[in-house]
Amino acid sequence: SVDPPVEPEPPAPCDKWASVSGNNVNAGTQAAPYRNVPYLIAHLTAGQTGCLVSGQRFEEPSGTFVVGQSAGTEANPITIRSSDPSDPAELQAQILLNENADDITFRSIDFVGSPSTDKSVMFNVGGADGIQFVDNDITFRRGICLQLGVTSNRSERVLLEGNRVHHCGVDVTLTGADSGVHGIYILNSFGAVSRNNWIYDNMNRGIQHYPNGDGTHILNNVLDNNGSNLN
Repeated sequence: SVDPPVEPEPPAPCDKWASVSGNNVNAGTQAAPYRNVPYLIAHLTAGQTGCLVSGQRFEEPSGTFVVGQSAGTEANPITIRSSDPSDPAELQAQILLNENADDITFRSIDFVGSPSTDKSVMFNVGGADGIQFVDNDITFRRGICLQLGVTSNRSERVLLEGNRVHHCGVDVTLTGADSGVHGIYILNSFGAVSRNNWIYDNMNRGIQHYPNGDGTHILNNVLDNNGSNLN
C-alpha cells in the first residue's frame, strides 16, 4: 500500500502586519500595518509571525535593511511570510543579518533583487544563526543572491528548503579581479542544510561551498544550467 500524501500544515496566523500603504507609527495590526519590513522584524517577539500583504512589492532603500538582533530563539523563531502563500509578496532589498539577528524564518516571499546597481550581495547572513529560507523565489541579476557567513563571523544552523534560486549575477560583467557571482555562497558557516531546492541559470556556481562550510548537508537539490553547478 502507498501512504497518502501528508497535508502541509496551515501557516501560523499573522501576529503583526506590514503593507506598502502602512506607516511605522501604526500598531502593526492588519487594519493598521507597519510600512517597512525591518521595522516589522524588530517588533516581533519569539514565536510570532509577521506578514507582508500578499501581491504587494516592498522596496527597501539601500542601507536600511540591517538587522542587528531579533527576538527569535532556536525553539521559537520569528517568521516573516506573505499573508497568502499562494500569492507571494515581492521584496526588493539589500539585506544584512548581523551576528545577533538569530532564528528568523523567511517563508513564501519573492526576493526580486537589491536596489543597488553595483555588483553586490543581495542577502547576507552575516554571522546570524538559525536563519531559515523556506519556499521562496530568490533572484538578483546584479550579484550573489545568498551568502552564508562573512569572513569574521560564522553563521550556524542555516536551512534552505524548497526554494527557487535563479538568474543570480547574470547581468554582471566580470573582470579578472572578480571571484564570481553565485546563487548560494557558503562562505563561513557550520551545519548548513540545502535541501529540495531548485538552483538554476546562475552566472557562476549554483552553490559555491568555500572556504569554511563545515558540516554542510546538500540533499535532493536540482542544479541546472549554472556556470558550474557545485564547487
